[in-house]
Amino acid sequence: MEHTFQATKQWHKSLPSRMFFLICCLFLLFPGGLWAQEASEVERLKDQIEILKQKNAEQIQLLEQRLKALEENTAKARQEVETVREKLTGTEEQLAKTREDVKKVDSKPLPDSLTKGFEFHGYLRSGAGVSGNGSAQAAFQAPGAGGKYRLGNETDTYGEILLVNNFNPGQKSPFFKVNLRLAYSTDWNHGGDTARDTINVRESYIEMGGFDFAKTMSFWAGQRFYRRMDIHMIDFWLLDMSGYGGGIEGIPTGLGNSRLAVAYFGGTADNYQFSTDSRVNKHTLDIRLYDIDVPFGKGTILFAPSTVYGTTYQDTNGNTFACPSTSGFMAGLFHEAVAGGGSTNRATVMYGRGTGSDFSPVLRSPTATLGDAWQFRATESPVIRINDRLSLQGALVFQAKDTGDPSASRTYWYSAGVRPIYSFSKHFALALEAGVDWVDNRIEDYSDALFKVTLAPELRIDTDFFARPVLRVFATYAAWGSGLKDRVGGTTYLGETSGFTAGVQGEVWW
Repeated sequence: MEHTFQATKQWHKSLPSRMFFLICCLFLLFPGGLWAQEASEVERLKDQIEILKQKNAEQIQLLEQRLKALEENTAKARQEVETVREKLTGTEEQLAKTREDVKKVDSKPLPDSLTKGFEFHGYLRSGAGVSGNGSAQAAFQAPGAGGKYRLGNETDTYGEILLVNNFNPGQKSPFFKVNLRLAYSTDWNHGGDTARDTINVRESYIEMGGFDFAKTMSFWAGQRFYRRMDIHMIDFWLLDMSGYGGGIEGIPTGLGNSRLAVAYFGGTADNYQFSTDSRVNKHTLDIRLYDIDVPFGKGTILFAPSTVYGTTYQDTNGNTFACPSTSGFMAGLFHEAVAGGGSTNRATVMYGRGTGSDFSPVLRSPTATLGDAWQFRATESPVIRINDRLSLQGALVFQAKDTGDPSASRTYWYSAGVRPIYSFSKHFALALEAGVDWVDNRIEDYSDALFKVTLAPELRIDTDFFARPVLRVFATYAAWGSGLKDRVGGTTYLGETSGFTAGVQGEVWW
């Protein structure tokens, strides 16, 4: 017991030391783990800081590179600005010098060569073709017809150059000008035979007008294409009073917007002459009331009396003819309609008798029965613009002629056709032309019909029907009745009643 108590007492005495020892052990053990954990965290933070430093270094490097590039671009831009500024400075100096030069020019009168107004106009068609049998291209035209459906059916080269000189172009009125038109033609388009070439003076006249005493009037004299009318697709001049003479245009009438034109023509035909070697001369007075306000457009009234001095004359073959002094007249009514979108229509009716029966200022047929000769002609030629891609021209013609001979002396010509043009784009189109002519010649006792059709892809300047220039390739087929055998297609199609041609052509006017 004693021993036990002593042992317990001894243990209690040693308890504080033991507790201290235990606490020290725990302190040594537990705080050591904390320190290790904190050390690991520090190392991790250090690693993150290093990573951030590396990333920042890369970003700083990229920023420095961008800054350097911007500095280089800025320097380059500054250099370009300086260059432009130098150029502008030079331009301003040039402008200043130019202004001074202009002032010097303005202060001096221009030379005469620069004050004259020059105009240059013209027409040209040319190409080459071949017939179906390999020979030269043939043209298909009904005998006695005044025209032919011309698309893919022209075997000639023809060109005109019109030179106009305005003497005071800067002055509105009065005006003074001279017109000179030269023409070149050859009847074949497949060779260089210059013996077939011809050069003519087609116009040579002087025109002036706008005077104080006649503001609306113009005066002219010389050789002139005078107020002509045609149907383009058949190359038919339904009214052509071109010739030598003079006249006045634009005479006020007091009837609305209408005007009066009066012209005299002295026509001479080279095929006929008096037996005394002087030429047969026809005198014609052309009187036209035009720009008459009528329903759907404008109207024109024509009256042209004429006369021929009668005597004995002969043709170029030496054959002698006798013709009494003869007179006659030509009269016509013309209607021009203009619709929206560029569509137009011309309708005409004409009648001539005696010396006016040939609708020309030149004597065409000086026969002994000329006083009884007559001719009637009616035409219509619409040009229709259906839309921006499709346009067309049509042609209708009826003509009856009588030479005045009491025996068979009459011929008839009927014609109808159309040419539509479809534009796939502004500069590429396809043209199709189809037409038929029927002739009845009771003088030579034949009659029949000719049909012709042409397909022609075109390169063109615009989609308008009359837009030129154009380049085209074409294929043409024609067929005619037996009554016209050996009268159509020339020697190429003798004995045949059909034919085919193909080729290329260019056409332009300006």
